[in-house]
Parts: sequence; structure tokens; C-alpha cells
Amino acid sequence: MKEINLSEEQRKIIECDGNIVVVADPGSGKTTTMSYKIKKILLENTFKGVIAISYTNKASDELKSRVKNLVEDIKLSYFGTIDKFYISEIIMPFAKDIINKHNKYEVIKMEDLSLLEKGEQEQLEYSINKLNEGKIVLNIIGKLGNYIFDNSKRCQNYLKARYSHIIIDEFQDCNLEQFNIFNKIVNLGIYGIGVGDPNQSIFRYDKRDSKYLIRLTSIDNFNTFILNKNHRCHQSIINYSLRFLSPKAEIVEENDKRIYGLKVDGNEELLAKKIDQLIENAKRKFKIENNNKIAILVRNNSTANIISKYLKTKNKKYINTILDESSNIVDIILKDILSYIIGNKIYIEQILEKYDNFNNIKNKNKAIIKSILQMQKYNFNTKGKEYIDIVEIKRIIQLILGKKIEDKELTNLKVVLDNDEMFQSLFEIEDDTIPIMSIHKSKGLEFDVVFILDLHKYIIPKMNFLTKDYLDIAECKNVHYVSLTRAKKAIILCWNTIRTNSRGELKQGILSEFVRNDLRILRNENSNF
Repeated sequence: MKEINLSEEQRKIIECDGNIVVVADPGSGKTTTMSYKIKKILLENTFKGVIAISYTNKASDELKSRVKNLVEDIKLSYFGTIDKFYISEIIMPFAKDIINKHNKYEVIKMEDLSLLEKGEQEQLEYSINKLNEGKIVLNIIGKLGNYIFDNSKRCQNYLKARYSHIIIDEFQDCNLEQFNIFNKIVNLGIYGIGVGDPNQSIFRYDKRDSKYLIRLTSIDNFNTFILNKNHRCHQSIINYSLRFLSPKAEIVEENDKRIYGLKVDGNEELLAKKIDQLIENAKRKFKIENNNKIAILVRNNSTANIISKYLKTKNKKYINTILDESSNIVDIILKDILSYIIGNKIYIEQILEKYDNFNNIKNKNKAIIKSILQMQKYNFNTKGKEYIDIVEIKRIIQLILGKKIEDKELTNLKVVLDNDEMFQSLFEIEDDTIPIMSIHKSKGLEFDVVFILDLHKYIIPKMNFLTKDYLDIAECKNVHYVSLTRAKKAIILCWNTIRTNSRGELKQGILSEFVRNDLRILRNENSNF
């Protein structure tokens, strides 16, 4: 990574010693800031590493890659998701202190989800019973991780000896257990850094809440910084998104307004035809070479299906696969293996290096893994998906982990291979393809131009059809804000006057109240609503 010009606020964050909370707006350079912050930490603490926790494996890999371009040796550090951190740094190494025996562990999902409605003590007892059976329950892994931390002095000493800092990105998506483990680790004398944006909290249905980020800002020994200079979006997009959040927000005057309102008198089929026409116009107007720089964002999968069907421009739906949603180490390895086999931009050396840190893969096994991967890639390219060999993939994983795994641990691999929509979602977006995805799926991504669909009453914000009450208007507001801030050059807000519901029934498409009249002045004069 070449040296870049950092803002004064970024430099203050990088130079500040002690505990830090960073409230970072979209496009404000938080990943760059954290990369240089970690560089400084590692150069000053050569005998310790950092715990760098990201919300997704993809975000974690990006941060790790950026840091590696700045610092030669990061082997003492942990980069990954919170669930993987619980598993690899707390539960597996120190479970013996709780159950008084060694086990080989597999990560499972809770079969009886009714337990999630019961008390914490009952959930914890269930987790410990399963731990005795050699099973780590993913659904309630945070409770077990906190319990082992509290009751294992060895665990606390290990973390204190190995790490100097804990850094959690997307802190607005923390749940209570994650907030607790962060504080406990900080109380060991390890410095804490929390980074996030309260306005991008869109997982409250999963008990993740921005209140934990806000709470950090009120703790006396945390230094609070604001990164609010959006380097990603055109000024008119910044203005519109700020005024959407707060009608009285201060904005910078901008005559070139790049938020367009597109009203189509008809259903999604007619909307798709109109989008087809506008794609080429947008590419010319905003000097866009590739279609994958333009995205169509939806609230409902049913809308994605219809638009994909009728859009003439080459497109592809991207959905979360079962591998995306898993923190099981086998599933994480599986996704990297499949990414290589299908031709994504990942190299064998990256895979080996990534998991060598996890289990010190023997050199002779590295050669075997490389040979198998190359053969599987050749088979896929010449014969197709049906010739991806599950037995050989199982062999690769066993060589990486240094232990046998059961066939049932490959269940999610079989699901993805059998589900063409999931399998296709593993591919990187091709240059000539328009991605269609949910707003939740788009979080953390950026595009030159974004079409935002499903801007209808009852859909965004979500409303109970019977009681007419909002389900969670604050989270819905954050969801719309996330969609607005994915665009760098322009936004097209799409309103079709006839909408198709999830049952295929045609309904009146009433414009969402989020497309407020007071925002009309910030939309382009060529808008038709």
C-alpha cells in the first residue's frame, strides 16, 4: 500500500495512545485509518499482536491484506470474526478448565431454537453440556465464550500476554455478549478500539444494537473521535443522505444534483425495461466502463427475482449463502476452497498462508493441497460443477486442520453445490454483469451508480399490515441510509405504481414516506417525483 494523504483527524486517531472509540461515517476512510493504526501498534509492540475483529470474513480479509502491505510480520495478530475468535482463542484452548477433559470439537447449530427464548442460565448449561459432548453451539457461542473467559485464569493470562490491543469494527452491530467480552479484555489492561456508525445499525432483529457503540463514547477512559468527511460519495449524495437522517443537518451547497426520482406507471416488468434504458445513459453520463459498477438494490427477494427475469442487460442475483452465514472453521475453509476452484481472485498461496497460522500445515501437506486444488480447478473449468469432488475437498480440509472430519461437517458444502442460486453467488461480479442484491447484502460495498427499489409503503419502513404499526422504524431508517451511501456518483430512486407482493399478487405501489417532500429540492430537476 503506497503512502496516502491522511486527514488531520485520521492522524490524531493513529497517534492517540490508549482506548479509542471512532464514530465513522460511510466513505470516511475508516479501513485505511485502522490499517495505519495497526501498523503503528505492531511496530511499537514487536512482541505482541492485535485482536482485529470484523463483522464478516470478507471485511476481515480486506483489513488483514491492507495491514500486510504495511507491516511485514503480523503472525502474532488475530484477524477474523467474533465467533471465530471465541472458538479459536477462548473456547477450544481453554474449555478444559471448565469441563476438566480434552475433546475434539465440532461447531453445531442449535437444533431446538425454542431454547433461545429461555433464560441465560439455561442456555449456558445447555452450552456446557454440549461442550462435554465435544460440540460448540454456534447460536449462543457468546455466552459460552464469556463464561470460559470469566472462569479460566489461563485464558486471561494468555490473552494479556499475546495481545496489546483489541479492535472491533462495525461496533454498531455488537450484541451484549460481544460488548461484554470487549470490556473484559480491556479490563485486563489490553487497549480497546471500537469503530462504527450508529446510522448503519441494521441487525437489531438479531439483538445487535448501536447503543453499545454509543455507550463507549460515554466511558471516561475512552477517547472519542469523529470521522465525518465522506471521501466516497458525490457531494449531492452526502447532502441527501444527511438531510434524510436529519432535516436540519448542515450541508454544502451543490448545484450538480445526482439523486434522481424515477416513477414508472406500472409493475416491476415495466420498471426493468426502464432500468435497461437508463443503464447505458448512466454509463455515458458518469463515465462508467463496466456494468458491475452499477447495482440494483432491493428490500425483498421477490423483487430481485422479477427484476432479474425481465432485465435484458446481463445480470445476476447475489444472495447470502449458508457458507457466508457460518463461523464454523470448516465452512470458512470451504468458501476459500470453492472461491479458488471457480476462479475468483484468490491464490493457493493465500489459502495456505491464511490457515498455516491456524495449524502450522506441514510442507509435504502443502504440496498435496496445492496439487488437489489445481486438479479440482481444472475439472471444474473443463467438466463443470458436477466434477467438484467432495471426497478430495474433505481431504484438503483434513490436511489443513491436521485431524479427521466427519462427512456431516460437509453438509453445507453439499447444500451450496445443489443450490444453483447459492453457488452462483460465490462468483465475483463479472465486469459485464449488473449485480442485484438486498440492501443488507450490499453493506460494506460501493458502486458508481445505484438503483434503489422497493420504495413502497409497508415495505420500507416495514409496517404491520393489520395494525398499521411500524415494526422498527429506526432500523428501517438505517437500512435506507445504507442504500443511499453505497453510491459514489449517482442514485436512482425507483417507484413503480403497481407492486407485486411475495405471494405474486398485484398491489398499489404507494410511495414510501422515506422519499419525503422536503427532500425533493435535493433531487435532480429531471426527476419525475
